Amino acid sequence: MYELPLDAKINCTDGHAGTSVAVTLNQENRIISHLIVEDGSGQQRLVPVSRIEKTSHDEIWLNCTEDELRKMPLFLVTEFVERAPQQSGDWEEEDGEWEDGLDLSSFEQSDGSRGMPMAVERVPDGEVAFHRNTEVEATDGYVGKVDKFTIAPDSGQITHFILQKGHFWGRKELVVPLSAVDSVDYNSLYLNVDKEAVKGFPELSK
Repeated sequence: MYELPLDAKINCTDGHAGTSVAVTLNQENRIISHLIVEDGSGQQRLVPVSRIEKTSHDEIWLNCTEDELRKMPLFLVTEFVERAPQQSGDWEEEDGEWEDGLDLSSFEQSDGSRGMPMAVERVPDGEVAFHRNTEVEATDGYVGKVDKFTIAPDSGQITHFILQKGHFWGRKELVVPLSAVDSVDYNSLYLNVDKEAVKGFPELSK
């Protein structure tokens, strides 16, 4: 088993190269396929898990150079979306500006059309992205946030995740088995047990 931490220092073969910010998980087989790395230029990249050489509780080593990392596909991209047709009560557009003074000319696309810029995550089909601090819900309410994952090296499947519970001065890290996960979506991870059962999960060994 090995831990795959989020918000961890990323090391390439030629030095420090960024920070881990998320993973992508196949919703059907619960296997992590990619690590999302924010590189030194501030771009977020899709890094196949096969590129992971080793990990510790707060660092990840990749078997690629920093230059190779920067050539990997972008995860977070900016796309332009069309504005919905104006309806009664919407801000009025006049001379290329909204009433609040936002200059729409900066949103003009190459074909002359206009849209609003939006950050979009390029999550592979059939997968979901998990960021550090993804919220965890028991059957009777919120219990904490995702901190890291434990993975079986032979299969790449998640066996446990680490639940960060409580505030800074009373924080606990609980080891939650995959069998306790009911479902996941783009914002939350849902358990099939209640808050009382969560208290019985073991704490992460320091």
